[in-house]
Amino acid sequence: MGNLGRYEILKLIGSGGMGVVLLGRDTETSRLVAIKMITPDLAVKPRAVHRFLKEARHMERLSHPYILPVLQISDCAPAPYFAMPYLECGSLATAW
Repeated sequence: MGNLGRYEILKLIGSGGMGVVLLGRDTETSRLVAIKMITPDLAVKPRAVHRFLKEARHMERLSHPYILPVLQISDCAPAPYFAMPYLECGSLATAW
């Protein structure tokens, strides 16, 4: 599927109102990561990009045993994204 920064994209694992979630492999560490990327139609809207990056930066500052850390934030083309460790546990939408 290609690369996004230092991540090899393996497949699409989810989507939502503002973005998509991709499964990737960090080419530097070989670790699996979940990459949340803003959708292309919103990537051209400065206000949407600002909100997406603001969310990522807020998440980056959180530290809690039940919250995955943000590993990297990028505002580069083709669209802003952030990466977090990948946990193979299924969708939270189906967990409840």
